[in-house]
Amino acid sequence: MRGERRKEKGRSATYIMERPNILSALGTQMVALRAADSEVYIHRALVDNVVMGFGECSWPCFSGATITSFVEYLYQGNYTTPAAVAASSDSPKSTCISLPVLASGAIPLPAPESLDYEKVFPAHAGLFILSRHRNVLPLATLCLKRLEEAMKKAQDASKEHVFVENMRALIRYSYNPCCSGNKGAWEELQKVVSEFLVSKKGWLLTAPGTDLIYGEEKLAKDIFAGAINLLLENDKLLMAAERPKLGVKNTGSKSGEKRQVSTIRIPVKEEVWRGQCLSNGASSPTSLV
Repeated sequence: MRGERRKEKGRSATYIMERPNILSALGTQMVALRAADSEVYIHRALVDNVVMGFGECSWPCFSGATITSFVEYLYQGNYTTPAAVAASSDSPKSTCISLPVLASGAIPLPAPESLDYEKVFPAHAGLFILSRHRNVLPLATLCLKRLEEAMKKAQDASKEHVFVENMRALIRYSYNPCCSGNKGAWEELQKVVSEFLVSKKGWLLTAPGTDLIYGEEKLAKDIFAGAINLLLENDKLLMAAERPKLGVKNTGSKSGEKRQVSTIRIPVKEEVWRGQCLSNGASSPTSLV
């Protein structure tokens, strides 16, 4: 029996999510997943049938909100995306609102409020890590897609200093793993974050952009590697566009001659990854399932 079908459009594909059939699981025992700050309950059959845990990233490494979103996906086939909130003003607001009056007598609309993505970025990133460690790959893909979309929206919807602080928190989480056991998951997250920063190009050379990179050696290396790869891809496109023109200019050359284009490969040494488990106040990582 198939459930409700929902479409979610991405950059190059439309994701069709179906509500999972969980009727058989509803009659099983409820068990508690012990998060860092709370417990989240779920039917045991969903955990036994869907979740394939591995590594050292256990439930207490994650917040109750992250595990709740994970459980929501197991039940619904989707998870609730946190909403950005209005950013607090740096300076105290006056109780008296004074708006300039135009010559026509019309009162201009106030400037739109800056949005704060402080809770949005970590929600997607943390849920991605949890889903990768628990091998729920469709959820992991969905999390990365939503994180990419959120980062793009944030730069347009937030004041620059708010956006920088939101990105700084995301970088700290991505490049300081809270649990070890799955190096590939953290590298995937780091790749998404660094590639987004590379796409900002000139912005990284401004004071806010350089502040994000300062002190983050691994991030700086990832951005450098991403920039080099982007340059190589652009060079390939330029050479492909030039080939027809070169063919016209060289019509007088011998029939056996061919113009050769050499490609330069720049190897980027991968930094040895160090997994660090940050203390979250919980006792030894234990799960009731």
